[in-house]
Amino acid sequence: MSKSRVRRIECLRKRAEHLRKRIEERGIEDPRGSFDKAEMNALLWALPILEGHMAAHFELQRQLFKETDGF
Repeated sequence: MSKSRVRRIECLRKRAEHLRKRIEERGIEDPRGSFDKAEMNALLWALPILEGHMAAHFELQRQLFKETDGF
């Protein structure tokens, strides 16, 4: 995986953690936290999908380069 893609995924992880902390600081019942909760949950849902996609892409590239090296 490229460094730029790793940095982007890490940025999303940090954002989710920031939101988690902000929700905890405000309290679970604070009405301002509903958007934060929705954003955090969306990030936590998307991160494994993005990571899986990146891993699959990396594996495909590895296999393709392996095949072209044999010719």
